[in-house]
Amino acid sequence: MKSKNEVALGTLRMLDATIKNKVIERRTKGKTGLMTEDEIMEIISSEVKKRKDAVDLYTKGGREELAKKEAVEIDVLKKYLPAELSPSEIRNIIKETISSSGLSSKADFGKLMGLLKEKTKGRIDGSHLKDLLMEELK
Repeated sequence: MKSKNEVALGTLRMLDATIKNKVIERRTKGKTGLMTEDEIMEIISSEVKKRKDAVDLYTKGGREELAKKEAVEIDVLKKYLPAELSPSEIRNIIKETISSSGLSSKADFGKLMGLLKEKTKGRIDGSHLKDLLMEELK
């Protein structure tokens, strides 16, 4: 607020509202207590993904000014996520998971993705993880 950065302020207010809505949704399902850090990271990751999709759509539609606004919002949200893994770190995690689980065929893809998502929570985009796993399973 003090820096008068309207985009950052609006983005963080939206994030706060989204988190509050999730808390209300949890209460209606009978869950009480505070949200865990992992749940909040999932919400932030989801908001980043929504904005990436919006950037793609705005770019295809010729609305560059809106695409730039969404890109700035992505940058604001990414400050609150853990640092993303490098491709070499991801490949090492994939190889380690394949060797430790004993799963190594394309038929085991779903099981491997589940294990990998647990290990890389919030630190890599799911579609990128899927692509790297498919490369490794070839």
